[in-house]
Amino acid sequence: MEQKPVTILRDADGKAIGVMVETLDERFALELHPIDGGKEYPWDKAMARLKELGNEGLNIKQGKLVAAYHEEINAALEEVGGDKLGLEWIPVGEYNGIIAWLYSPTLGTLTYNVKYISHQVRPLIVSEQIERKQGGDRMSTELKQYSKEMYDIMDMFERTIHMYTYAPSEFDKAEKKLWTKGYYYNNGKVNELFRVFLGGYTYGKAEGGAE
Repeated sequence: MEQKPVTILRDADGKAIGVMVETLDERFALELHPIDGGKEYPWDKAMARLKELGNEGLNIKQGKLVAAYHEEINAALEEVGGDKLGLEWIPVGEYNGIIAWLYSPTLGTLTYNVKYISHQVRPLIVSEQIERKQGGDRMSTELKQYSKEMYDIMDMFERTIHMYTYAPSEFDKAEKKLWTKGYYYNNGKVNELFRVFLGGYTYGKAEGGAE
């Protein structure tokens, strides 16, 4: 069964804590509410406030995914009592010194505005926080990211991938601290193929198809 790109993120006790967006190469979650109860800030103050709270915000790529799935995200937010998306700054997406990226609920897409105008900002739950709040990420728990099993999977991928599709012969591994964020290889195409390979392995293991 095809996995839905938008799901409700719950903690180990089943409590809704955010809305997850997961695609082949992105995995992030939105908080249920904008910061400070929806208070609006100019761009610079919004960034400073995020930093004070120890939060992160969307980058451009993630913002585009939010725009693409805004109906599903809003439905999930509404289901669990969260605030639907409003006019919200895309924090990492500074356009230039005067204007910055903005998510528009009216247009359902990204737009931009001058930085001195005030808007809401929605914090992210980053990968490490997702895993901690969930009580352990499923793939990380089952495969134990740095275990012999993970290295065996990577070795199998590197030896066999050329039998099924074209892949660059660039298997330089990313830093281990990036693995929990879904970045296993420095080459983007190789990393994309490995995530598909890893997902198939994990699914097969869950279904009893792998020892």
